[in-house]
Amino acid sequence: MKRKSWVDALRALAMLMVVLTHTSTAENALFALTAAVKMPLFFAISGYLLRENEDRAPLEYARGRFVRLLIPYFALSIASVPIVMAFRMHWGDSAREALSWNARTILRGDLAWYLPCLFLNELITYALRRIRPIWARLAGFALATAAGVLLLRPGNPLPWRPELALCMLPFTLLGRAFARRGDEKPFSWAQIAIAGALAAALLALQMHLDLFRVDVNADQFDCLGLNLITGLTVVAFLFMLMPRLSGARWMLWIGRNTLVIYMFHDYPVVALCGLARKFALPDPAGNLPVAAVISAIAIALCWIPCALIDRFCPWMAGKRRAHGA
Repeated sequence: MKRKSWVDALRALAMLMVVLTHTSTAENALFALTAAVKMPLFFAISGYLLRENEDRAPLEYARGRFVRLLIPYFALSIASVPIVMAFRMHWGDSAREALSWNARTILRGDLAWYLPCLFLNELITYALRRIRPIWARLAGFALATAAGVLLLRPGNPLPWRPELALCMLPFTLLGRAFARRGDEKPFSWAQIAIAGALAAALLALQMHLDLFRVDVNADQFDCLGLNLITGLTVVAFLFMLMPRLSGARWMLWIGRNTLVIYMFHDYPVVALCGLARKFALPDPAGNLPVAAVISAIAIALCWIPCALIDRFCPWMAGKRRAHGA
């Protein structure tokens, strides 16, 4: 399937939301607008791209997902060990404690939980997609999602996040529904406006009811039902809108390098936030302009690992060949 620039732009938008909210951690307007959307959007994109792989045999499909997600997870996690150790030793850990912490978090899937969680999500989706007839398949998706809800453990997620992999199935299914529709007949501006108005109304409702705090890292939702409905509506709106827009080159670059940026952006963010405090700048945690500048610099600095990996070991980012595979 030909690579679609709007999908890369959509992935870049999700990545920008992640980096910004990792920098600006206050419960501000940005947090309220993105909390229920940014990570589910990645799962919806995964569902959209699933269609090109779902006809593969089970073992071939599992191998492809392993190469695309788990090899990068372990390779990039191991590559980041020296950086993480340096930070933790700076915060007071011994070298042994820092190394032990790294080993535990990598094996539990905590260092970048999204990748092993997405791997499980895609395997579950693939298995459910093979159920016949359609009513049984939809029932399977509903039951699997319900199981994920029952497994949620606020503040103490399970290793590799099987509960969230199940809870995100509606988003994966939504993305696949858009893939099935195809791009030949884009949504009209009137349809996009209606979807946008509904998404804005639900976001406003969340904010009005003070139920917008979502922390997928800790399995915490203010109101799971409302948060999921809002997220699904906003994600659907973005899928309708983005094919109508042309992505800037820098957004396409971010979209094609999200794995590496996801793994490495936190380190420059932490360092830059520390420098901001040292020079008595406004606290990035609660100041959006400062957070935006730090986020932009952090993403720009990710060009270094992106370029090195693309040049010497593209397999670490799930690519088949160097230079934009």
